[in-house]
Amino acid sequence: MGQLQNGWTLEYFENGIPVIGDNFGQNVQDVIHAGLEVFVNLEMMIPDSAAGEGIGANPFWPWSTTFGTGAGIGSLTVANSRHRSLILDGRANSEVAGVRWTFAKTHLQNNQSVQHALRSTALRTVPFRFRVFDDGANPPVYFVKGLTP
Repeated sequence: MGQLQNGWTLEYFENGIPVIGDNFGQNVQDVIHAGLEVFVNLEMMIPDSAAGEGIGANPFWPWSTTFGTGAGIGSLTVANSRHRSLILDGRANSEVAGVRWTFAKTHLQNNQSVQHALRSTALRTVPFRFRVFDDGANPPVYFVKGLTP
């Protein structure tokens, strides 16, 4: 859909439940792993005409394959297959040339504002923040880093 401006960032943090015991007072002794929150942040340089109409079934309009059509209120993103794959390839002549990052299940972060100027040929930079879902396996896989085919 476009080219990234200044690369992208992978953001993640652990959800943990502290274990507190009597032998150290109220000090945290350990943490029970309770999953990860994973996000991809990027700014994409895209022609606005490509970012609007006709972009159904992609990460930038994930609610429906028809631009302008939303999802039913209360519907689930992953259970209803409204997530999208996001594939980021390293640019030639860069330190990540030939590297491909594949995020199998992504969705625009909740409450993120995305602004498109439709029917324009101008090249704009549009910031995106994607939530990355795991693949449902045990242990879960959030992304795969490999070589560009």
